[in-house]
Amino acid sequence: MIVKMSKFRAIIILLVGVTLMADHGINSAAGKKGVSRHRNVKPHRINRKKEAPRLPDPALEWGDCGGNGIAGIFNNNIISTRIAPVKGDIADVAVRGEKLYVLVKNFNLVSDAIFTIRKQSGRIEAIWGIGRLGAEAIACDDRFIWILSRSDRYFIRKLTMAGKSAGAIGVSSLPEGSFRGLSVSGGVLSFAVRRENGSGLFIFDPKTRGLKEIGSYRGTIGGVASHQGFVLAYLNEFDAYSDHWLLAFDNSGELKKKMRFVDAVPDALTGDGKDLYCMIKGKNGATVFPVALLMDRSLVLAAPTVRSITMTIPVTGSYSIPYSVDLWVPYPIHRRFQNVRRVSLDPKPAEITDDRFGNRWARVRFERVTGSVRAILTFDVITAAAACTLDQGADFNTDDLTPESAFLGETSAFDISHFIIKSHSTRIDRNGSCLSRVLAIRDYVNETIRFTAYCDRWMKASDYLFRGRGDAYGQTLGFAALSRFMGIPARAAGGLIIDASTEEGVREPLATWNQVYMPGSGWVDIGIGRDYGEARDVVAGKPAEYCVMFEGDFDCSDYRTAFAEVGWTLAYRLICSEDNHGADISVGTVRVAAKALEK
Repeated sequence: MIVKMSKFRAIIILLVGVTLMADHGINSAAGKKGVSRHRNVKPHRINRKKEAPRLPDPALEWGDCGGNGIAGIFNNNIISTRIAPVKGDIADVAVRGEKLYVLVKNFNLVSDAIFTIRKQSGRIEAIWGIGRLGAEAIACDDRFIWILSRSDRYFIRKLTMAGKSAGAIGVSSLPEGSFRGLSVSGGVLSFAVRRENGSGLFIFDPKTRGLKEIGSYRGTIGGVASHQGFVLAYLNEFDAYSDHWLLAFDNSGELKKKMRFVDAVPDALTGDGKDLYCMIKGKNGATVFPVALLMDRSLVLAAPTVRSITMTIPVTGSYSIPYSVDLWVPYPIHRRFQNVRRVSLDPKPAEITDDRFGNRWARVRFERVTGSVRAILTFDVITAAAACTLDQGADFNTDDLTPESAFLGETSAFDISHFIIKSHSTRIDRNGSCLSRVLAIRDYVNETIRFTAYCDRWMKASDYLFRGRGDAYGQTLGFAALSRFMGIPARAAGGLIIDASTEEGVREPLATWNQVYMPGSGWVDIGIGRDYGEARDVVAGKPAEYCVMFEGDFDCSDYRTAFAEVGWTLAYRLICSEDNHGADISVGTVRVAAKALEK
């Protein structure tokens, strides 16, 4: 019986080994003291095709961007890498040079594994089996790949950059909870532990085997990385302002900075000594994208993306009556953390002019046409998600408001002298800091102006507050009018929601939102409307999918100083060849198509 059981066990072991080598080229065997040995293996057949060289695109040089040049902010590293789905759980990622090292737990239900992937193309180069020793996180420095495991004996394992075993370090007891993230800086390792009531941050010295908790936090830590001499940890913490935070510690564990993170929940953070990266998992694998920290400006930028945009604006005349029309098209320009290039408009504009807010508009002239005509605007744009950390206790003084006093006044759309505006303002808490008042106004507008899509449209903020319903345009008017009445400079912004998922189709992603002037931070974006798009409840931030086309006031159009009116794209002047037929001419549904470009 013993002999038969031994034979049966040997057959099972042989089958497992053949499966690993045949299916994915894993060659892993138990080494001395239980530490796995590793060898490079050939990638899948589908990936053996020689990768075509990528030539630099000279048009990717975004000129005249000043300090807002996104490529420069990201050290000219604007590559996001897509990781295809794998048969296992993508747990963590480390970046070094041109390679990603992706930790996959329970790969093929056989072993934990490390995938080496080219950052530029996402192509798998090798798969290393590392056995089943409870691997939870991975990090790199210039010499080793470090693996954090839920094992007393193999708490820390080291591999060479070629995947060979370089030893293991054990500890006498493990912290209770699940491990999250790993960073290495100056030979010291940092990682997080999730518990039922929060998270703890730990440091570990491999030389002394000293393990120390340096902080405990309410919320969950979803990633740890080393960057710019700091240990960074992403903390998801409930807060009235934001629940996404990035904590920066020095090597002793002292908290130096707490910055608001972009509205994303990272599954991993990692640094390569120069740049910082974030990984987000989804149904179709994972995405690793760069993150830029501007600590002196309390700004975080992430997910830079280059897209080609085609915006089609149709003009339709009823019947067969000839008509002439001047169509004013919002003309894309460089803005804060938004760069454009290769702007083209067909038909060729008769003139391009700036309004009093610094926006640019192009006039297209259609002369004695019938039926439908259209203007087509094309351009490339690079955008990034942005998050600004606001001082929760800051407030205005007289000097703060002087440069922006124009955005405290009344316009035809922001009718702040109307008794409806005054009446509603009395229901909002005026106490506390500027930020608390902004949040109070936002919440009040969300409750008072019920979102009803595009069926309700009026001219003034008082109309929406009186009727209690409207779309994002109406919510934007209501917020701006109440903010100005309560002494907070506010203005409108309009733009496009662009997304690479629209490559094969078109959509009408026109958006409006608000901007407020905050002490110490300047103009920041405020998302209004719980049920509207991706900007809902966004405070002091803007998603990467937003392309700003104008900033300023919604007002009656005078074609020289202010163009935005009801529906900010409807900036046009009609001249009909026949009397009494102006109402038969209209601007149709604006279409926007977006296509992601190679970087």
